Amino acid sequence: MAVTQTLGTWGGNFYVTPGLGFLYNDKMRSHGTDPGRYNARIPYARTGTVIAPTLVFRGTGADRRPLLAVGAAGNAWITSAVYQAVVGVIDHDMSPQEVLEMPRFLPSGGGGVSLEAGFAPETIRRLETMGHRFNRISLLGELRMGYGAAVLIGDGRVRVGGDPRRGGGVAVVR
Repeated sequence: MAVTQTLGTWGGNFYVTPGLGFLYNDKMRSHGTDPGRYNARIPYARTGTVIAPTLVFRGTGADRRPLLAVGAAGNAWITSAVYQAVVGVIDHDMSPQEVLEMPRFLPSGGGGVSLEAGFAPETIRRLETMGHRFNRISLLGELRMGYGAAVLIGDGRVRVGGDPRRGGGVAVVR
């Protein structure tokens, strides 16, 4: 299973209804009441909150098998974390843990790219000479970085990765 549960600041409002077992969202503060504005609390309105639980399969038809499950938290950074995890595992044969420890980037409005610390300085300088603009936003692990978790299935084994940007961990139970 891949899950992205957007609950708001640090996991919701911390209230649980006895016997139901889920946390309530506190994200409604991000939504307005003007139906003509973005993020309005009206039916079918588009929201700034992004979710992207992702399952990747190998093969087709009857030979189709699950390969990777990845999810993340962190608003706009969710898609960046999921994208980097999928590309790292599929295109670069990295483990789930390796891809989640990589520094993150996020294309920003206005044509720039926000970067987490950890990218090669020479690569950044070279891209800047080509006209790319970067906004260095943090040290590794600052809030808002798309905290991810991933499970990779293959070769008769299961490998997992937990993002070091936030406390907690990941495990496989068989």
